[in-house]
Amino acid sequence: MVTQGGVYVFHLFNNYGAAGFCLLWFCFWECIAIGWVYGAERFYRDIESMIGYRIDPWMKICWLFISPTICAFIFVFSLVMYERLDYEDKPYPLWGDLFGWVLALSSMLWIPAYIIYKLTPWGTPGPLTIKQKWAMLVVPVLARDLTEHHRGEYDIIGIPFIKNAHVVNVNPNEVRINGEKFEQATNV
Repeated sequence: MVTQGGVYVFHLFNNYGAAGFCLLWFCFWECIAIGWVYGAERFYRDIESMIGYRIDPWMKICWLFISPTICAFIFVFSLVMYERLDYEDKPYPLWGDLFGWVLALSSMLWIPAYIIYKLTPWGTPGPLTIKQKWAMLVVPVLARDLTEHHRGEYDIIGIPFIKNAHVVNVNPNEVRINGEKFEQATNV
């Protein structure tokens, strides 16, 4: 940013890389992950166990419906109303604008690409249908020994909204989740 063109490069990175489309895209997917994949009720109870009291139930409605809808609406509206980038009333050249979109898409495309990858035979091996793979991917894997520290007023394994989780019994020396072995540090 010390050259004469530095402010133009900064403006390009600021518009496409740090804010705008990318930020709305990630906020939308974060709302989907919290509200629908992890579960709004589970997240609600996690917050309650952390702060010691129940927050307003309105937050669950926000996590499930309002926040994703607003993020998606603003994202689509921004795409529809898109105008090429300019700085001090001087438009960027076409290659600069295309570079900005490549910059934005280089971080945005990883979320749907990973979802598609996990639904393919390479991402989740086994003779499963896409519906079965999706059901397996959106349910958390809990290990009993790893959740012992999280028991408080609510029993994590026993509460109704987690009863569909894949619980894996572990021994103290190794953890296996979906067949993959994870080494535990023994000298911690």
